[in-house]
Amino acid sequence: MTLRISATPHQDHIVLEIADANGESGASIGLSRDDALALIGSIANAVNALPHDSSIPIHQQRAFLRAKHPSFQVGLASDGGTILAIQPSPFPPIEFEFDADSLSKLIADLRKAANVPSHPQGKPS
Repeated sequence: MTLRISATPHQDHIVLEIADANGESGASIGLSRDDALALIGSIANAVNALPHDSSIPIHQQRAFLRAKHPSFQVGLASDGGTILAIQPSPFPPIEFEFDADSLSKLIADLRKAANVPSHPQGKPS
């Protein structure tokens, strides 16, 4: 069965409509911003639970979201970890918390990807 699913903003909520292939409306649901984001998260969790080949490296997997020039901030967590918050428009911020080892790996991999030397010439640490 083929379904058509659409979401449109309406005043202070989202209207989610589900119709069959012929355009016959099956359901129309009003969702608050928080409910809509919870639904997106729930669907993502369900999709992630489906069987998949976890041996495929991340860079060879198809991204579900691609954002150019996302807004980001870095801060400290209360337990001493580092938080990286990224806002891939049109979604709200997504937070990642890193311990020292994971943060060091992230920084090293970013340097390698950007091809930036870890110690600028003439300025040893």
